[in-house]
Amino acid sequence: MEIEFKSKNWKFNLTQFNEDSLNYNYDTKKTKFSSNYYFNQSEQTVNTILARENFFPNGSNIKTTENSNRFNLNGNHRGSLRFEKTLDSLNTLIVIGNARYGSGNSTFGSAQQLFRDGQVKTRQTAIDNASTFRSFALTSTLIYRHKFKKKGRNFAFSAAYNINNADGRNRQQSLNELFLASTVNDVLRNINQRDTSLSRQNQLKSSLFYLEPISKKFFWETFYNFSLRKIEVDRNLSDILSSDQPRRNDTLSQYYTTNYVYHRLGSSIRYSFKGLNVSVGLAGQNFNLDGQFASDQNAPTFGRVQRSFLVWVPNASFNYDLKNNKYIYSNYQANVREPSTRDLQPVIDNSNPLFVREGNPNLVPQVSHDFSVGYNTFDPGSFTNLYASVNYEYKVNEIVYNQNIGSNLLTRTRPENISGGQNYGTYVGLGFPLKKTKATMNLNTSVNVGNSLAFINDVLNKTRSNAYTLGLRLDLTPSEFFTFYGNARWFLNTTKYSINAAQNQQFTNTTYTGEMNIKLPKETYFSSRLNYRIFRNERFGFDQNQPILTLSVYKIVMKDKKGEIRLTANDVFDQTRGVNQSAGANYISNESTPTLSRYFMLSFTYNMRGVTNQMRKRNNW
Repeated sequence: MEIEFKSKNWKFNLTQFNEDSLNYNYDTKKTKFSSNYYFNQSEQTVNTILARENFFPNGSNIKTTENSNRFNLNGNHRGSLRFEKTLDSLNTLIVIGNARYGSGNSTFGSAQQLFRDGQVKTRQTAIDNASTFRSFALTSTLIYRHKFKKKGRNFAFSAAYNINNADGRNRQQSLNELFLASTVNDVLRNINQRDTSLSRQNQLKSSLFYLEPISKKFFWETFYNFSLRKIEVDRNLSDILSSDQPRRNDTLSQYYTTNYVYHRLGSSIRYSFKGLNVSVGLAGQNFNLDGQFASDQNAPTFGRVQRSFLVWVPNASFNYDLKNNKYIYSNYQANVREPSTRDLQPVIDNSNPLFVREGNPNLVPQVSHDFSVGYNTFDPGSFTNLYASVNYEYKVNEIVYNQNIGSNLLTRTRPENISGGQNYGTYVGLGFPLKKTKATMNLNTSVNVGNSLAFINDVLNKTRSNAYTLGLRLDLTPSEFFTFYGNARWFLNTTKYSINAAQNQQFTNTTYTGEMNIKLPKETYFSSRLNYRIFRNERFGFDQNQPILTLSVYKIVMKDKKGEIRLTANDVFDQTRGVNQSAGANYISNESTPTLSRYFMLSFTYNMRGVTNQMRKRNNW
């Protein structure tokens, strides 16, 4: 039997965390029970600076600058339990339950400016939004396993019931000035709205699995999966008039219910002998969707969405455990993604009049064909290891979001199916000792190529993105008094667009990391870590260097080394910033966010089992 209590409270300039937890465990030969309760609360303030450039088939572009601030206060209660009972030597029963209750509120403010061709201001937007929410989720699972007297024959059954509910209240306020507007009504768009939302989702799932040994080398596996999912969403939106009186907006309010029924039946044959494993299988997946929608749940008439899909999903795998620690493998599988309810509904969502969404009831499921092959080897005599892999993905009926973008960057998007998207990837890793038990070197490199398709203003845009990575790691462990771990990572991304080659661009991210640990007399230790990051993007003139240095000194105290006193200086140079560089179908962007930076912390740790110092050598094999 084991009972454990934990409590933490951390407070910084940008974020505050509160955590408490309770665990109870019981374990005997035939019965195992574990449970825990966990509470956490976080308070976060985030300020972000964004630079973004959108471009169009005619060669023009719009540059966006945005300063935004966001505040979030979230609290979560979580509990879980697991009960496992060995009924006898052939039967096992498992019950698992998890529950979560959360609540919180947030505010968001933003000031945004848009410039056509980098000079002419086309739009200015100020946003002041706020929201509160409550959520509840429950997952419960029952698993039964049975072993037959015939060796290798197995049966398993599982059933689950899940609940996911959420309620929210939102305030949307924005002022949009359109300087190139064509009509008087478009010159100023003042949005002042309130909405309440209710979301209910229930799901019943079950599965059956049966394994039959045909012979000592061949095995037959078959399975069946079932899922029934019910979704109900009720959104009521009101416009706040000049008299501060709310008026329901039937165009933007929406109520819909959807029932998903999912069946999956499959079977495979597996061959296994002397390290060789080959498997070939086929499954059929059937989706049935029945939904209805209206502006209000009491509406006299409802629109309907009824669709049924049947998709065949093959799979094959091969792996061979060669002699002398060599291993080769290859896999093929098809993955299916069904359209979401929101994407299928033929309604227009213009809750954000600057970004209008429209559904498409003619969507079909997306299927991706994934291939991979790899080789691993390890030489225990020289402590040399090698990893190499290649993967390829081809997408059929991919669900993409085509866009029509106006002169003021007013965007209308609609999901469509399109085939031809592809991704390629390779990875090679090599590790070897420079001096056994004293110094090791690890090298790795990867190349990933993505080809994506989407229509921008009715013109097909083909985006090709190439990502190249080179990594190096050096571990030095000459004695028990000194260790050093060094890393270097170079990343280059190039993106090319078919609709406007002049907008082709590239950016680089480089990281150098060094960690040093020194053992001093009388159980005292010194540790330092330097993380030096470099971000560059020539198109934006973006060049940012971040040296992040953390220093700490600590001493192990008390009888049996159960206590530790530590003084830590985090981000000594006060340089931490969150940086994100990305590229999409018709845009490139750079985003910078101040995050938790320099702070000092004095801490005491007590461990009933004893404190382990950080001078131990890492196992790279």
